[in-house]
Amino acid sequence: MISYKPLMVTLAQKGIMKTELAEKAGISSATLARLGKGENVALSVIEKICIVLNCRVEDVVEILPDKNKDWILPVLMQTNDRRRLLSESF
Repeated sequence: MISYKPLMVTLAQKGIMKTELAEKAGISSATLARLGKGENVALSVIEKICIVLNCRVEDVVEILPDKNKDWILPVLMQTNDRRRLLSESF
């Protein structure tokens, strides 16, 4: 799950309003709304925000565990085990 709470903290620390950020970063009001709702945005948007705020990605977005997607880790582990086995066999 994506969270933009770090962005809100960074904006507050720098004394910048969301509308001012949107103007300086050249992002639309629709994208600003997506950020406010915690929805996915393009990585290029995150890049623009980081450039305008002179900050790191971690100061804008964080990824939180999604309780509805507990199946992902076991699947990834199985995939990594298969890759390891394949690489060891050659």
